[in-house]
Amino acid sequence: MSNYMKKRYLFIILFFMFTLKVNAGENFYLGEKIPDFYIYMDRVNKQVNYNLKPVYRSLTNELVYCIEPGVTLSGSLYDSYNEYNTLFNLSEDKYNKIKLIAYYGYNYKDHTDIKWYMITQYLIWKEIKPDNWVIYLSDANKNNIDYLYQDNINEIYSLVNSHNENLGINNGYIINYRKNITIDTNSGLENYTLNKGLIEGNKIIIDNLDYGKNDIKLEFNNYNPVLFYFNSGGQNVFKRGDVHKENINFYVYVTAGRVKISECDQETFLDSFNGGTYQILNEDETVLDEFNCQNEDCISDYLPVGFHKIKVKSLPDDYESNNYIYDVEIKDNDIAEVNICSLKKKVVLRSNPPIEEDNKEEIDEKEDEVYEEPYEYTEVEIIENEEIEEIDIPITGKNSYFKYSVVIFILLVCLFKGIKNENHN
Repeated sequence: MSNYMKKRYLFIILFFMFTLKVNAGENFYLGEKIPDFYIYMDRVNKQVNYNLKPVYRSLTNELVYCIEPGVTLSGSLYDSYNEYNTLFNLSEDKYNKIKLIAYYGYNYKDHTDIKWYMITQYLIWKEIKPDNWVIYLSDANKNNIDYLYQDNINEIYSLVNSHNENLGINNGYIINYRKNITIDTNSGLENYTLNKGLIEGNKIIIDNLDYGKNDIKLEFNNYNPVLFYFNSGGQNVFKRGDVHKENINFYVYVTAGRVKISECDQETFLDSFNGGTYQILNEDETVLDEFNCQNEDCISDYLPVGFHKIKVKSLPDDYESNNYIYDVEIKDNDIAEVNICSLKKKVVLRSNPPIEEDNKEEIDEKEDEVYEEPYEYTEVEIIENEEIEEIDIPITGKNSYFKYSVVIFILLVCLFKGIKNENHN
């Protein structure tokens, strides 16, 4: 074989050595007997009052649990599994049940006394035993002493029966806009990190969510899986681990709607102006929000679903104030349209004040300007006409000056005729 082929085969062997996952075996050993703790087993043809010995994992010295009652622990290596495997001769339901008993038994919260280990091992064997076996906690004389630990037994089973792998969290929740949500969970929430909101004890509190669907994620901190160990020549064992989901995903859907204001002139009922400012009120008429109509697409931001009121806060200067309150129902994913019509302020002419003689010519020149129509949207002051008495004595008005000139002309004509007649005679 050439050196090239040798190198090639060596490379292939090394490649497989480093890429294949090696399932390294582990050893387990028995500890000292637990004083005064016995488990009685009547296996039809054989009765055993077993003084319990704890089983330890050699690698970490942590306690593990035996699966088959009455089988001797092997001193050889065990293969590990973290998923259901038929090698353990268990139904999947039993397989999952004993994992929960181990989780809620010894080392769960304040379950730190060695009695919790003994009770947990007893309940695991009780779940797995054949139906025709009798098993119970006993004293040295084989007397049944289950009653002494009944409260502990009941507590473990209560936790097992109420277990939820999602910590009791639903797949989804619905809340209204600008509301927060508090979710009560089962024990175990302290092991998770939340991507939105905060965790207080067994409560999840989330606020300031956007309209629509908000995805929430809980990530387990340092997830510790359950491990089962198999050995064909002896007792099979398993290590307690976390039994909740490694990651819990759910959503919160936020309902919300909007309001569109159509501003119109009350006399013509046409969209004729923009620029009003409007307040959205709660049912108790407290202010919920406020927005200004900058253009014809006058649409508010998202608002909570429900019944609300709208009030005009201010209008452009050329429109009269409108104190009417409008009712509106805001629905999810909808835009409620409201027509708000207002009266335009009336434009009036300013009447002429009495004219001083000294200003007569100046006023006459501007007479046309005084009576011109004001510019649109110009508010004009109203001044009442004052009554002026007619005076026979000539005054500095155009008509009075004309009358006075005619009288003088007539008198001059009469005087001229009189002089002419007098000369004729």
